[in-house]
Amino acid sequence: MNEYLALDIGIVGPGQRSSEQEVSFCANASAALASGHDLIRGLIGPGVDASHSLERTHIDSVHHTARLLHLYLMTSSPAYLTQYESRNGKK
Repeated sequence: MNEYLALDIGIVGPGQRSSEQEVSFCANASAALASGHDLIRGLIGPGVDASHSLERTHIDSVHHTARLLHLYLMTSSPAYLTQYESRNGKK
């Protein structure tokens, strides 16, 4: 494994270019890095205001996150594509 993409909420905050209507990006993979893995890493998720049972987001950010995840899986992950193609009879 050389890639790690986490899907989580992206907290909107001062000084950030994010909103509750967009996908939020980060490069957090601290648990994997602490385990000694050298990975290409990222974190995506819907932009969310607040946390700990007070989360607020917009349905658009959920749709944008799902679309970005789908595009990532279909274009950027050779291992996933190989498994998908073998299950669906494509070469």
